[in-house]
Amino acid sequence: MIRKILFFSLFFNIFIFIENIYSENLKIFLNNNLSQEALFLDPKLKKIHPAIVYMHGGAVREKGNPVYKKGELFFDLEDKIRDFSSLGFVVISPLRNTPKGCCNGDEAILEGIKLANESINYLNSLKSVDPNKVCLIGFSEGALISLWTMVRENDFNKAIVMSPSSQCGNKRAGSANFCGKDLIKSGELEKISKKIILTLGDNEKPSHIKNIEGISNKLNQKINIFKGDHSSFVYPREDINLLIKEHCA
Repeated sequence: MIRKILFFSLFFNIFIFIENIYSENLKIFLNNNLSQEALFLDPKLKKIHPAIVYMHGGAVREKGNPVYKKGELFFDLEDKIRDFSSLGFVVISPLRNTPKGCCNGDEAILEGIKLANESINYLNSLKSVDPNKVCLIGFSEGALISLWTMVRENDFNKAIVMSPSSQCGNKRAGSANFCGKDLIKSGELEKISKKIILTLGDNEKPSHIKNIEGISNKLNQKINIFKGDHSSFVYPREDINLLIKEHCA
């Protein structure tokens, strides 16, 4: 009889977990700010969870979510959030609002830093989150934002940066004061005491390679090389999940 009860309890919890992961509307208003949306998912397993703040790339900021390319679905950020949450994390990803532009990188990065900190404040207000296990994870523009966040005072315990963009020069979201070169030359990376995990695809553009190599040298941290190009990181990946479980759980 006891075995039957235990089996039923296990089956019920798995059912609730799957139902939560796949049926919820993930959009919330961050800290009740009606002009600031975020994607949020809590496994709701009645225990304390580690958590992730995920900073998406520039494509979501410029095009909205889901992202379409030449009229076809490119990716849906919600897939990434559901995937992270399936690992047992409470996950939030603030949706940045800086409009698409040639040289507004300063504005985009400063908005990102602000939202990263507002997001962890929101997570730390939840009873289901372990405040000592909140990871900052960023991709591309979101990875550059994550690094600038980590050189400032923050409450994150670690960060994983996936193929950070440089955003130098007069081009898409070019930044006059917060591009990759500015970060590398700032002297701030060397002062970071928290763990930063660097990742890169094995089929990246030279600019991404040069940028992360400079960051790696200043942090004195190795670069984890995975198969794929820059855009491969927008999708759920088992190799990235293993890294997250190793460092953030």
